Amino acid sequence: MSDQNDMLKLLYENNQRLKQTETREVPGNVPGFSQFYDFGTWVPTYLGGTTAGVTTYTTQVGAWVRIGALVVATATVQWSAATGTGDAQLSLPFTSVSTTNKFYAVPVRTNLVTFANSAPVGQLINNSAFIILTSPATNAASATVQIEAAGLVIYTASYFVA
Repeated sequence: MSDQNDMLKLLYENNQRLKQTETREVPGNVPGFSQFYDFGTWVPTYLGGTTAGVTTYTTQVGAWVRIGALVVATATVQWSAATGTGDAQLSLPFTSVSTTNKFYAVPVRTNLVTFANSAPVGQLINNSAFIILTSPATNAASATVQIEAAGLVIYTASYFVA
């Protein structure tokens, strides 16, 4: 392949996207180029890590793109009541590969969410379809954000799946 445009042409051949189970032969067996591409939506959730509880949502919007094992997902979750307890958990559309000893940061924007230190970031929960929110501190351990009765979180995660 001469450049990235040739690879994109394979993905969009005949203006058709590949289905999850479809593959297409890549001419020249380009190393590292994925043959799998798909996208979609999902309904993100907010729940407690100790007790999931019941959440009353105002907004639940999620979209994702998957190229090979890489997923990029973005979501907005707003809730007006949540009865869960423990760490605040936000869902992802697919289960991540094992992230043992790998700490993937997920950028987040929050409103009406209480946190102990600096603005929170998301962190993938090992081998799951959830992130937790942690609030970093300077030269000290981060604090995990606990579930809130109401709030808004917007997040974008880039991660690998099996």
